[in-house]
Order: sequence, then structure tokens, then C-alpha cells
Amino acid sequence: MVRNKYLFVLIFFLLITKSYSLELEGNWQLINADKTKVKVENNRNTYFLIGDVKIKTEEDFYSAKEIIFKPYENTVELFDDVQIRRKESKINSGYAKFDTKKEILNCTDLKEIQQENLSLKGKKSEYNIKKSILEVKEDVFFESKKYYGMADYLIYKMDSNQVKLEGIPYIGFENNFLGGDTIIIKLGESENINEIIINRHGDLYWEKENDKIEINSDYIRILFSKNNKMDEAILEGDVRGYIKKKGEKNTINGRYMKVNFIDEDINDVIIKGRVKGKYIFKKEKDINDEK
Repeated sequence: MVRNKYLFVLIFFLLITKSYSLELEGNWQLINADKTKVKVENNRNTYFLIGDVKIKTEEDFYSAKEIIFKPYENTVELFDDVQIRRKESKINSGYAKFDTKKEILNCTDLKEIQQENLSLKGKKSEYNIKKSILEVKEDVFFESKKYYGMADYLIYKMDSNQVKLEGIPYIGFENNFLGGDTIIIKLGESENINEIIINRHGDLYWEKENDKIEINSDYIRILFSKNNKMDEAILEGDVRGYIKKKGEKNTINGRYMKVNFIDEDINDVIIKGRVKGKYIFKKEKDINDEK
């Protein structure tokens, strides 16, 4: 008897999606629902699916405690314990609304967005599938195995593999920290970082054993080698701070600074000051070689 009940529900929903396939522009299939009901109003039918609802398309999977389906609006609303899977991404939220025509998914009471090597949290998100753009707003926190960060606003342009952070953003790698008004992250393969650009009120903090760099600057550009290791740092504008190497602390006040790293060690530092001259810091080995 129970089996026949679910068979009837499945056939009923498949007939519904077939009737509205042009509006939905997709192949929606009902996997499970404890009960269903239909509100008919001037040929604008609304379908309510209640209790452990599971729906799938060719690419996506949706589950929630309740789903409201409005073919005339091209919308699917999901309520309570919303789980969405799309390719390698998983979304968990309290509420979601999907515009099937525009292919835009909005989530509020967002719990987490998971990708292969990255976890992303915030209060709400908008995913434009056609444009491959993900926006996350309010109390944004993200982390991978190799770095983590926070911001008020994040926009991820998947086609260009670029992330923009705003609202006092901050990103950290073990003992290395970066901050500023705006941070742009250019990603490589497997969520590895190729480059970071910081505009306005940039902060760079680097530490390894007893060596430290703590610098503020208007503009910072960091290039990375494999495994998210700093390869080169370029700072421009009002560059201020200090470099501490082997117990010797050098105060910095200039317009330009470049730091080269080898295997996360400071290799050399070039600083151009406001007045005149150039300051060059070299490793002890290089100094001995010149003698």
C-alpha cells in the first residue's frame, strides 16, 4: 500500500513537470515527499511538497522539509534543512529560492558552501549559474587546508578564477597575514593561490622563527609559488614598518619595497625611500660571497 502511494506521487509529479517543461526549462524529478497538494488558481497552479522532500535534475539534487513549486513564476522555494548539490559544490541553508529561467539561486540563513578543497560560510548568498558568479554576504568566513580568511562581502568569478573580498577583509597562511580595504585573489588549480592584490590600507605580516616583517602600505601585490608559499612581495605608496632578521631590526619608511623569498626565507629586500638612495638587504651568505 505504501509503495503504491509513492508510485502515484511520482507519476503525478512527472506529469506536472511534463506539462510545464517549457516554463521550467529542465527535467525535474520527484524522488520523495511525504505528502503533496495543489492550489489551482486561474491556471496558475502552485504545488506544495511536504516532508522529507527530495528532487533532482540531470545536474542538481535538492532536499528540504518543504518545497513550493510555481511553474508560472519559474521558481522553486525550499524551506528548512535545505541541501543542494551541484557538480562538486554542496550548499546547506535554512531557505533557498531558485529561479529556473534566470538560473539564479538565492540562499538565506546560509550554513555552508563546500567545494572540493574549500569551505565557505556567510549569512546569505547568490549563485548566478549562467554567469558562473557566486556572491556571499555578511560574516563571510572561508578556509582550505592551506589558508583561511574573512570579509563582509565575497564575489567569486569562476570563469576567471578570481575572488574579490571587501569590508575589512583578512587572509592568513600559518604565520603570514594580509589585510586591507579590498583584496583580490587570483586562484590556480585546486584552490591554490597564484597572486593576491591589496588596495588601500594594506597590511603584511610575515614571520618565520625569529625573523619578522610587519609593513603597512597603500598597495600590496604578493606572488606565490607552489603550495601557497610567498615568492615575491611588492609594496607601493606610503610604505611603513620594520624588518627583523637575525635579531637586527630595520625600520622602513619609503615609497617602494620589494621582498624576494626562497623556500619561505627572505632572500633580499629592496627599498626606495622618499628622499634619495636605495636600501638593499642581503642574506649573510651573499655578503660573505662578495668579500
